[in-house]
Amino acid sequence: MLELFSGGELSLPGLPTTVALAAVATIGYLIGRLAKPEAPGEQLRLDLQRALGETRQLEQIADDVLEATRSALAECRRFAVAVRTDSGQPSDRSAPNVFSTPSETPRSPA
Repeated sequence: MLELFSGGELSLPGLPTTVALAAVATIGYLIGRLAKPEAPGEQLRLDLQRALGETRQLEQIADDVLEATRSALAECRRFAVAVRTDSGQPSDRSAPNVFSTPSETPRSPA
């Protein structure tokens, strides 16, 4: 009988240990690849499902940010109306908009 283990070391007649282990690893790799073939369409489908889920999350985040911005803007407008009322300025639309860009703000003569 061929003795594979002698003195705690793997030995095959005429074959270095490193080459034998590399051959076993290669055979195991090939058997593993053949036993479980990967369908390229399946990976694409999984990637698309993941991307769709992330897109939904981003849309929800954008909706939340938009709602928070609208709420903050409404609070700022209520505050501006209160300030105008306290200072005696008219609170209608003819009053300068404190939220407009500088180019839209009417300038008083210097």
